[in-house]
Amino acid sequence: MSSASTGRSAASSPGLAAELLGLVREYAAHAMLDAASRDRLDAWGPIRTAARRNWEALLEADRFGQDITEAVLWKLLPYEDGPQPRSQGAFVHPLAPAVRGDLRAACEAAGHVRADQWPDVGRGLFDLVRRCSEHPSELWQAVEAFLAVPGCKAFTSELISPFLHALRPSEFVLVDAATRAVLNHATGSTYTASLRDYPAAHVAARRLLSDLRPALAESALCDRRPEDVLEGFCHWLVTVRLMPAESVPPEVAKSTPEVQASPPPAPAEAAPAAAAPPTEEPLDEAPEVEAPAAEAPPAEEAEADEPIEAPSAPPSPVVEVKSKPSKPAAAAAKAKAPAVPAKDAATPAAPAKAAPAAATKAARSAPAPRPAAPAPPAEPALLGQARAALARRGQLVLASAPGNGKSHLARRLAEDLVGQGGGLIEHLVFHAAWRYEDFIQTLRPDGTRQAGRFTGFCRQAAARRGLCVLLIDDAEHAALGDVFGEALALLDARGREVALAGGGSLMIPKNVRLIITLNPGTAAGRATLAKLIRSCAVLHVDGDGEELRRLHGDAPFVDALLDLRRAIDAEIDDPERRLPLGFFLRASLPAELPDVWRTEVEPFLLSALSKEPSRAAAFRWEVVARRLGLPDETPRAG
Repeated sequence: MSSASTGRSAASSPGLAAELLGLVREYAAHAMLDAASRDRLDAWGPIRTAARRNWEALLEADRFGQDITEAVLWKLLPYEDGPQPRSQGAFVHPLAPAVRGDLRAACEAAGHVRADQWPDVGRGLFDLVRRCSEHPSELWQAVEAFLAVPGCKAFTSELISPFLHALRPSEFVLVDAATRAVLNHATGSTYTASLRDYPAAHVAARRLLSDLRPALAESALCDRRPEDVLEGFCHWLVTVRLMPAESVPPEVAKSTPEVQASPPPAPAEAAPAAAAPPTEEPLDEAPEVEAPAAEAPPAEEAEADEPIEAPSAPPSPVVEVKSKPSKPAAAAAKAKAPAVPAKDAATPAAPAKAAPAAATKAARSAPAPRPAAPAPPAEPALLGQARAALARRGQLVLASAPGNGKSHLARRLAEDLVGQGGGLIEHLVFHAAWRYEDFIQTLRPDGTRQAGRFTGFCRQAAARRGLCVLLIDDAEHAALGDVFGEALALLDARGREVALAGGGSLMIPKNVRLIITLNPGTAAGRATLAKLIRSCAVLHVDGDGEELRRLHGDAPFVDALLDLRRAIDAEIDDPERRLPLGFFLRASLPAELPDVWRTEVEPFLLSALSKEPSRAAAFRWEVVARRLGLPDETPRAG
């Protein structure tokens, strides 16, 4: 464990804190002009989708008692893209250090894991991720339990943290070589790739993120997830910008940006001592507020076991954990690294750099007032009303005509609730084929009963501590009374058990929340709403653009875009065919708007105005771009 894993602030001095804030602002300006930096930030959406898909598949396989050893190694560790990983449904991670080649063969050849130990290793890895997903504050205990499994010392933070970060980005920070380099520079720590260092490095990264929030909130990247910006910033700082020469720690100065998975071992006289787990409360719904972490009290000395690095083991070079800097950045690093002195070294700097070094040191010695963090932005009124209604009733109907963003609001609300930790989300879309047997239970020919989707969801929720959200879209498309059956009477009776017609019983646990969307403009929608109105809170979503403003603030194009939407809706003149607000509910909209308009909005208009397609000409992108004050050109993709 790093000796620097204490409870102090991330930046070790006011001058260094001011320097980091300045670097974040510089990175934000760079990212807005650099396509590669924007692509890196945009890559997180597909990565997280892949992580959730892999995790749900593993949970399902484990639920049915299948052997998940092989699947866990492919689906939870970050692989480089290639034919074999894709054929195995692997977790392909283009940004984090990735596994190359055959992990099992490499670890067995190096003597890290025996062939008969893989079932225990796979189960241990699965249990680590499940514990962290359900109880994020128990990262320390989960890591220690995993390391106690024979063969698991071959795994490092660079192999474990990418999936945790992708699965629960609000709870876990990606801790790779670049992040560690920045943490060690900012705090004077010596965090390594050892999995034992990961919990403390994770807490330090969260503190660093909290320190940098003022600069992030004021930057051009304010609409991005702070965790994504932190990863991009660390990557840019180490591989492109490089840290100031006089303050680069020796272990960073000696390496090029293509960082090895494990740094040199610490000297014997500096043998680290184990510490008690740094406590960290799960984030609540407001991601801008960082939960404080308690200082880790010292504990008895731990055994000095160096992490066994499968990627860097000489007998098995086919598996690598690596970062991928650009060639110019690598060349710059190789040119600069030999001349970089340690922070407190007596070696004089080169004459050409002496003045900047002295100026930087003088700036650091001068006290710099730390800018006060701005208050978290006010929660959108509609989201606040929805959350309050769910807390009061336990189930909420979001009602509106198509295109007003009710499904987007429902998903965001569900993710916020489950983000508190320990819960789950299940998403169903109703249609005319849904029956009681699908939703509650069915009686098989042999007399056994099979639980439906809602009954199974309630049983899973009963075994969990956190909030569990069932999201039902388009409820008006099914015969709700027939589908829900006895469950309709239980919505207002949490914790009460009722006998089912086919045998068995049903109970809705108190930690279950239902979010139902429907269109009240149709006869079926009005009938469905009438069945739900006595047991559910109802919130009408009018599509006034509140969520769009939340994503893009006071950007000039927002009001113009909403005016355009109203004009298009008036032109179509059909409340059932309003322009979907979901076309624009994406953080990267400013860069993608020309493509979104040409490939999504214009086809929608041609369909909605199919009887008079000439009326759609007034809303082609060439015309619309001028109304929005944007150039009539599509940004280069990638």
